Amino acid sequence: MMMDKAIVIGNYEFIGFHLCRTLLNKGYEVSGIYNNQLEYVEEMQFEFGRNANYTDYYASGEIEDHLTNDNQTVIFVNYYDYFHQRKEKVFSRIMLNYQLEETSAKIVLVLPINLLSNGFEEARKEQLFRSATAQMVYLPTIYGPWQSSQSLFHNALLMQNNGEDRELKWNDREYNQDAIYVDDAINQVITLAKTNSPREVILKSSLSHHWDKCAKLLKIPQQIEQKQRLFNLNKANQIIHVPFSCTPSEGLERQRQQIERTYLHR
Repeated sequence: MMMDKAIVIGNYEFIGFHLCRTLLNKGYEVSGIYNNQLEYVEEMQFEFGRNANYTDYYASGEIEDHLTNDNQTVIFVNYYDYFHQRKEKVFSRIMLNYQLEETSAKIVLVLPINLLSNGFEEARKEQLFRSATAQMVYLPTIYGPWQSSQSLFHNALLMQNNGEDRELKWNDREYNQDAIYVDDAINQVITLAKTNSPREVILKSSLSHHWDKCAKLLKIPQQIEQKQRLFNLNKANQIIHVPFSCTPSEGLERQRQQIERTYLHR
């Protein structure tokens, strides 16, 4: 399809921020929808710079006119971050303002791969996920600058920077079978949004044992590595292997530098 505009719901979350930045760098007109329960918005806005193609909207009905009768707009619904931060109720409040089933724009749901496990079947019964036209893109662990502060990789990097020697805690929403660096994942999501690809797609790193390589670099204990290995991934139509543009070491170093700038020098 021809895409000239994009709307990103959750634009100041991890995935949403990188979607906005990459789309702007590619020359698209971007509208971002956010809520007021956010940290580091000013730092993220600084990275966007002054860009005439970018508009912020608070999570209300004011963007409703942009959602109707425009088949050259793609709406990226960033559920991935809300899930990993346990902010599903915040996400639901945002979505109550929009009647996405009535829009002619293409909808791309950016989802955590965890939803394909039996433990999260209830989430997939939401009306949003039953949309006949929405494309669903399932992501494994995504890492890089601005990763959620609740993620295992973020906390391991923060502990290394602080010289701390405390026990890392396992988050039951972590996924340790695969990982993709954020720029690579986002570029693939945007490519899929512009094509008539299958309705349900899993992104998988083309680098084997990607998560394990990151865990080794971060000195994540083996007992944490061994948790939560059983997932039923047979429900999506296609697996797409995502090329990697940097090594795990390079990607984690970029994330470490952002953590140092944002958290340690504030």
